[in-house]
Amino acid sequence: MDVLDQLDQLGPLLATVVGGIQADQLDNPTPCTNFTVGGVLEHMIGGATTLVANVEAFASEALEPMRGGDTFAAATEAAPSATPIERLAAFTGRRT
Repeated sequence: MDVLDQLDQLGPLLATVVGGIQADQLDNPTPCTNFTVGGVLEHMIGGATTLVANVEAFASEALEPMRGGDTFAAATEAAPSATPIERLAAFTGRRT
């Protein structure tokens, strides 16, 4: 399974898990001893933001067709208020 297919499957699962976290749980410990629940969320958001920035930088220079004959980044432009995952989806022609 390619990375974009994995993201398609992971997105709804993460939305369910993250959507169920209450504000009073953000300071709770996690199996990652250096991170609270809030720290894991910050780490995930930071990672997604970095991933999207790298994809955008790559896409702006990509000339060769990538997935399904479409040129990477040819699909749509994300709204200025889009989340990192929404921006990645726009660049790959996926929908969130």
